[in-house]
Amino acid sequence: MTDSTRAEALIVGSEGQDAQFLASAINRRGLNVLKLSKSGLSLNERKMLDIQNVDQKVLEQKIEHSAVNQIYFTAANSFPAGKRNTQYDSNFNEKNFAIEKLLEDCLESAQNSGRKIKFVYFSSALRFGDLQSTIDENSKTSPDEPYGIHKVKCERTVQTFAESNSNIEYVIPIFFNHTSHLSKPNFLLKKITSAIRNHDTPWLRQQLLIEEENPTYIDIGFAREYMETLVVLAQSKEQGLFVFSTGITLPVSFFFQAGLRIIEGMNHYELPHTTKAPYTADYGKLRSALKLPFGHFSYGFDILESVLKMEQLSEAF
Repeated sequence: MTDSTRAEALIVGSEGQDAQFLASAINRRGLNVLKLSKSGLSLNERKMLDIQNVDQKVLEQKIEHSAVNQIYFTAANSFPAGKRNTQYDSNFNEKNFAIEKLLEDCLESAQNSGRKIKFVYFSSALRFGDLQSTIDENSKTSPDEPYGIHKVKCERTVQTFAESNSNIEYVIPIFFNHTSHLSKPNFLLKKITSAIRNHDTPWLRQQLLIEEENPTYIDIGFAREYMETLVVLAQSKEQGLFVFSTGITLPVSFFFQAGLRIIEGMNHYELPHTTKAPYTADYGKLRSALKLPFGHFSYGFDILESVLKMEQLSEAF
């Protein structure tokens, strides 16, 4: 039986969507999770310390005197897709600086603990900027807005620590868009599922017209599937950068059309046949490392239906 006073993993930024799925995936393997959030430090769901009592020394002690061998750094200031260039608040840079400082504290704590640690830093496809090509781990980093620039800076911090400290190994998942019923209300799929539940056909039709005039494209996966796969990757011997994507790029208009079909009672929708997608995300390295088949991740209509069903289940309870 697992020792309830020890933890095998630490999740930094444990209140977000990804962190919640991540903690569940780890717990299902019979492992305990230390969680660091804005409110403090907890072991699974049991509060241990308020945030004002958590510093680098405390982190070192918790890592050293527990069984922690994995640290997942999910903390970030996130924004909905398509809005990152315009919706930064006035102290965005200050918040990023605080996250960068927390990242360094966590890395130094891992280093000073003397334990063998797999450090997992959550990065974003925004590190690539606006590439019009096939995108993989070797594609150039060309961020064109503050969030992507911040992610690249943090990646380099992790890599530098790992290169100079033999007890730290790292995995940097590069996430393309992913969603779930836990996403914030202003994210794309949440807006669509809200319109579906409210039978708001006019809103969906209006958005469809806007997208048809000025199309945008998206590679969007299911957060739960990504987190479950990430735990397997973190527990393997693999290191380095790994793209997490569906490998399928769809016009955003597809999701508005699919939403209309659901409202109209139709449970099937064909993927659009288009060659106009500006990029393709290639998760071949991840597939090879974990021997995953192409199409391992849900996409398209399945994503929309999954989020909608999970929202309905949540409302039922």
